[in-house]
Amino acid sequence: MSGMNAVFKVLFYKPPAEKNGLYRSLHWAVNICVLLIWSAGLSSVSLYFARHGYGRELFFSYFQNASLFLLNFAPVLILVFVLYMAANRVWMSVLLSGLIVIVFSLINYFKIAARGDPLLASDTVYMIEAARISGNYIFIEASVIAVIITTAAAAAISYFLFKARMPGKKSRAAGLAALLVSGFFLYATVYRSPDVYEKTSNLDIRMSNGKVMSQWSETDQYVCRGFIYPFINSTVRLGDGRPEGYDRSEAKNILASYAYDDISENKKVNVIILQLEAYGDFSALGVEFGADPYEYFRVLRDESISGNLITNVFAGDTIDTERTFITGSTVKYEYRKKAFSYARYFGEQGYFTEFCHPCYGWFYNRQNVFEYLGFDSLYFFETRYTMPDGWGMMHDGQFFRDLVKLFEEATSRERPYFNFSVTYQNHGPYESDRRQSGVDYIANADMSEEGRNIAENYFAGIHETDEALRDFIEYFRRSDEPVIIALFGDHMPWMGEGARIYEELGINLDLSREDGFYNYYGTPYVIWANGAAKDVLGKEFIGRGGDISPCFFMTLIFDSAGWGGNELMKQNRELKEHTSLVHKTKTVVSGGVLTEEIPADLGYLLDKYDRVQYYLMRDRF
Repeated sequence: MSGMNAVFKVLFYKPPAEKNGLYRSLHWAVNICVLLIWSAGLSSVSLYFARHGYGRELFFSYFQNASLFLLNFAPVLILVFVLYMAANRVWMSVLLSGLIVIVFSLINYFKIAARGDPLLASDTVYMIEAARISGNYIFIEASVIAVIITTAAAAAISYFLFKARMPGKKSRAAGLAALLVSGFFLYATVYRSPDVYEKTSNLDIRMSNGKVMSQWSETDQYVCRGFIYPFINSTVRLGDGRPEGYDRSEAKNILASYAYDDISENKKVNVIILQLEAYGDFSALGVEFGADPYEYFRVLRDESISGNLITNVFAGDTIDTERTFITGSTVKYEYRKKAFSYARYFGEQGYFTEFCHPCYGWFYNRQNVFEYLGFDSLYFFETRYTMPDGWGMMHDGQFFRDLVKLFEEATSRERPYFNFSVTYQNHGPYESDRRQSGVDYIANADMSEEGRNIAENYFAGIHETDEALRDFIEYFRRSDEPVIIALFGDHMPWMGEGARIYEELGINLDLSREDGFYNYYGTPYVIWANGAAKDVLGKEFIGRGGDISPCFFMTLIFDSAGWGGNELMKQNRELKEHTSLVHKTKTVVSGGVLTEEIPADLGYLLDKYDRVQYYLMRDRF
């Protein structure tokens, strides 16, 4: 028994100063082993909470994928040993690392439970607001209590048993420096790398609870990689869009230099915006049709203000178009808190505001983003548009009929109505092995069978949208309620790998040429008003609106209606007088041509606008 006590003392208790180097080495070796085990356990706890709501299969998959486990383990390991080197006490390293990792893991856990939205590095800027929002959703369960008790017990045990310390400040400083340099190197080369992030996708997990993970869900993309790794990777988005030399007071003063105009009570009309999924006008691109899928759209265009929206995206990233439109921003921001949008302006004018989308609310995190942007009501697949099993997402005919119901409900409240709706029908990819319709839309037969199937299936969907638009517009043509309806495509459709079917259709997408640029990024828009709205506003709503960026489209709607708008719209209108295009490729229109060489006067206006839009989107509220 005395022998066991001797071994116990040698391994665990703080060695007397006079003991030899081997004796001390044994103590430090025990400490190192303890901290390694603690790091692995702490990483595992974080991964356990990361898989909240996704099933145990996802938790086990983190360990089966060695890269994912190491990417979540390495930061914890470095943190534990940095704290040990700094404090020179095992128990302090255990306690502090436990607090840091577990607290952040639980915040992510509760945030996903409350909002369906993971914790990003940018959320740390808004911790007070995040705590306020999520406070009512915090729930204590056995696993949370067990982790807290275990952490406290591990710190207490370490305090009494593992007392060996590293001698010499220089050796500790050297170890600390080595850890920090290693951590920075890993962060710069591995954790920020988009290639590494792409390769660690872990979405293909079969879960017994029936949960299916989607590449289109930001939350799924995050959770499939654990918590610590995707959280660190999210730091690449910090400071998104912050202009160089930005000053909050300066931006606020710039905004205040423009006037805020109310909409006169006798000039208020209802406004409905339709963003049509993958809606491109191929008839304007030279494609000849046997059966015309744009028959009604042509009629609508000829009796409206029309033109092309020059989007920032092609065949995807829908949210770039919808969010730059609704906010007036020239760039797409990450929205993690309350921000400005034109929906807020309509709300200030007494309008009831709604956002509708027949797809999932978690898709592109719309359920949270459009709440941040100030809409009164939000409807998604989960809350309104659930279809019978096997039907898939709601098609435009059904969706537009439901919008009519919402309009009738809203106008019965005797408040003007603003609705922004994003459709889902015509979302790619399109079937390549068979035709869904017996109609031949394309007159040109010189196409591959696969290419023709894809194109014909796309145009069959466009034809359905055309018929749905006919019923929708004709309802409002007959209505006594004054209504403006604006619609536009979010981006051109996907047409096979490398957009090869565009080539088969004879459409130039060469971005080095001006026509290729406009073909690649351009989608049609119309601004239509019924007779009642024309009478109220004294406007004809007909003519060419030109080629414009999404950030200018709401201003064009206001100009068409004769409304002044708020301060941002005044500044937006000032910028629009100098250029109709501000593109993510740094291309603008100057002197009537596309250019990347920005004149000094336009550069000044763009810089001023950047500061104000950053203030409104990230810094005002």
